[in-house]
Amino acid sequence: MTWQAPETLEPVLLLVEGREEVIFFEEFIRYHQLGKIQILELGKYSFRGRFLALTAATDFADTVKSIGIVRDADDSAVTAFESISDVLKVARLPIPSNILAPTHTIPNINVLINLSFG
Repeated sequence: MTWQAPETLEPVLLLVEGREEVIFFEEFIRYHQLGKIQILELGKYSFRGRFLALTAATDFADTVKSIGIVRDADDSAVTAFESISDVLKVARLPIPSNILAPTHTIPNINVLINLSFG
């Protein structure tokens, strides 16, 4: 089945790799009463295509004001950040200067790279 962007988007998006991240952040947001944040599972290997489909959605530019992107570092946090930066460039969106450095633009974009230890 082909992935399709949601029919409606919220002003605040949190884009994650997998189902575990969705569950974690749903509970985190609920517990801390952070308000309406739409969490979307874009996958690890399908992130680029799904992100570009999402940004091509009819109401994306008019609706989305903030995007948080959470991704695993895998072997390298630098490589993961560069990969996200490349996708943002293709989508013609602002690119953060570094991990956890918001763009302070509309949409405001922030990237968190999850480091794995073990």
